[in-house]
Amino acid sequence: YKRQALLKAISQYQYITHKDLRIEHRQFEDMLRELLSAGLIKENNLFNTYGANAYDCTSAGDELIQRTHKEAKKELVNLVASAAGTFTGAVISQIADAA
Repeated sequence: YKRQALLKAISQYQYITHKDLRIEHRQFEDMLRELLSAGLIKENNLFNTYGANAYDCTSAGDELIQRTHKEAKKELVNLVASAAGTFTGAVISQIADAA
């Protein structure tokens, strides 16, 4: 639910912070990284980096929030898990290569 709220706020160019979502700052940063890794948001290279202002939705992110709540939640979980799995697989591969 909170990832969807964050993604929707970014898509609508609304200011949002960890306080708005009632989570810790570290959790907020982790959620941004997950959305970025899943290709749902992208850095916008603007100077205003407060809250989520440094990010814009990608077309995939915009499409996701147009789906029903249930569909969007399921797809978001799958995309984040897939991105996390790719990252974890890359780390494990690097560790194995170094051994």
